[in-house]
Amino acid sequence: VKQGTSTGVCTSLFPAGTAVNINLASECNNPSSCQTGQAVTFTPGTAAGTASTIATNNNGTLTATSGNYTSKALTFNSTTLIPAVPFTFSYSDVGQIRLWASCVAPNCPTTVTGNTQLIVAPKSFKFSNTTTAPIKAGALFSTTITAINGVGVATPNFGKESTPEKASLTFSKCQPTGTSSIAGSLAGAPGTFNNGIVVTNNISWSEVGNLDLIATLASGNYLGSGFTATGNSSASGTLCSATGGAGAVGRFIPNHFETVVTKGCNSGNFTYSRQPFSVQVTAKNASGTTTSNYDGTANTVPNFAKVVTLTTDANAATVGTLTNNTIAATSFSSGTATTTTPQYTFISAATPPTTIQIRATDTDTISSSGNLEGTNPIRSGRIKMNNASGSESLALPVPIKAQYYNGTAFVTNTVDNCTTVPVPTTPTASTGLQTSLTTTATLSSPFTAGDGKLSLSKPNAKGYVDITIAAPAWLQYSWKGPGLTNPTARATFGIYKNPNEFIYMREMY
Repeated sequence: VKQGTSTGVCTSLFPAGTAVNINLASECNNPSSCQTGQAVTFTPGTAAGTASTIATNNNGTLTATSGNYTSKALTFNSTTLIPAVPFTFSYSDVGQIRLWASCVAPNCPTTVTGNTQLIVAPKSFKFSNTTTAPIKAGALFSTTITAINGVGVATPNFGKESTPEKASLTFSKCQPTGTSSIAGSLAGAPGTFNNGIVVTNNISWSEVGNLDLIATLASGNYLGSGFTATGNSSASGTLCSATGGAGAVGRFIPNHFETVVTKGCNSGNFTYSRQPFSVQVTAKNASGTTTSNYDGTANTVPNFAKVVTLTTDANAATVGTLTNNTIAATSFSSGTATTTTPQYTFISAATPPTTIQIRATDTDTISSSGNLEGTNPIRSGRIKMNNASGSESLALPVPIKAQYYNGTAFVTNTVDNCTTVPVPTTPTASTGLQTSLTTTATLSSPFTAGDGKLSLSKPNAKGYVDITIAAPAWLQYSWKGPGLTNPTARATFGIYKNPNEFIYMREMY
C-alpha cells in the first residue's frame, strides 16, 4: 500500500489490472523441515490461472531479498478498496506451514513482504500389506497404516511434528452376524509413524470371523486445526462391503482345540473296548479363551465352524480303531460341540488295558495337538456267567461277573459299578427232571464292584433252566467260536452242588 498523492489516504501499490512479478515461497514450521518432493502448488484467480509449484525454504530465515522464492506474474483485480489476487493452493504433505510473498525493485517502487501461517492435516488413513487369511484368533498379525493426502499419496511429515501425531486402531466385526455372534476384542496399537507410514505387527483379534480395521487420528485435532482423519481397511472405504458383507481382514480361525473325555464308566475311570464314550471339543484362541463365533447353528450367519475329525495317538492306533469319530460343523454352538458316539475297539480281545489320547482336527488343519487333550483308559471286557446247581428248596445264586483282560487273563473288573443289564425274563423249564419248574431272576443293576449278583428263586421242583443275559454290545464275547454272543449259563435244581465250590452249614431244629 501507499499514500495517495492527492487524497492522502491509503491506496493500492498495485493498480487493478496490472501484472506484477511477485516472489512466492513456503516453509515448514512444524515439523521444522519439509520433505524432499513435497511442495506447495499455487493457482491464482478463481476461474483462470496456471498452477505452479512455489519454492520451499527450510531455514526459517526468509526475507524480502534472501531465501528460495518463485517469481510469478500476478494480475491484481478490482475490488471495492484494494486490488487483490485471489488464489488457491494445495500442499502434498502435512504440518504447519508458512506462505511468503514479496515484491522488490524493480518490480515494486518499495519493498513489500508478507506471510501467513496455515495447518494442513492428513485427508485419511489407508491400510495395506495386512496378513493374509486365514489368521488365528488371538495370535499376532500385521498391517501397514499410511497417512495420506487428498490424492491417496503418503504424507511423510506425519509423525514428525514437535509432538508426534499418531493413529488409534479400532475395528468393526463384519461376520458372522446373528444372535450368537459376538464382537470379540482387538488388542494392539500403532507405533510411531516414519515417513507417514507405520507397520503395526502387534495386533490380535480374540474371535473367529472377519472384520475391517479402522484407523483414526489419535489426538482428534491435528495440530489444533480442528481437523481429524480416519480410514478403514475396506477397498471401497465402506465398512463390511466385501462380498456378502464380509470384512477385508480375515478369515480368522481358532488357534487350537481342546478335548475333554467322559469315560464310558466315568466313576470307574475307564471305558470298555467298543463302548461309546463322550468327547467335548472346544475351539480356543491363542489366550485359551473359547471362540464363540466358531458356530454351526442357525444363530450365526455365515457359519464359521468346520467338520472336525477325532483321532487317537500313534500307539493306540496300532492296537485298535476309533470309529464314529466325525463331528459335524452344525454340532458346534458358541465354540463347543459334544459327541457321544465315538468307540474305540481293540483288534484283539486279548489286549491289556491301553490309555488312548483324543485329538481333534478340523478341515483347516486346526488341531488340539500340543494343547489339552482328553485321555481314555480302555479295557477289553466281557460278562461271564457260570453254571450253577443246588437245592430246589433254596434260591440259587448264579455267578455273573463283569471282567476285563489284565494282560494275562480275564479277571473281575472291581471298578465297574456302571454296567447295567436287563433282568432275564422268567426262565422256562427245559426238558429235564421235571417240566413244571418255574423260577424268577433278580440281579444287581448296575453291577457292584463288577458283580451282578444274579439269583434265581426256589422253584420247589427239580429240573434245569438255561439263562441268557442281554449284555451290552461291548461286553459280548466269542463264547461259541467266531462272532460275539451273549453270555449263557445253566441253572440246575435238585442235585448236589459241587463240593469244591461250596461250604455247607448244617442247621439243627
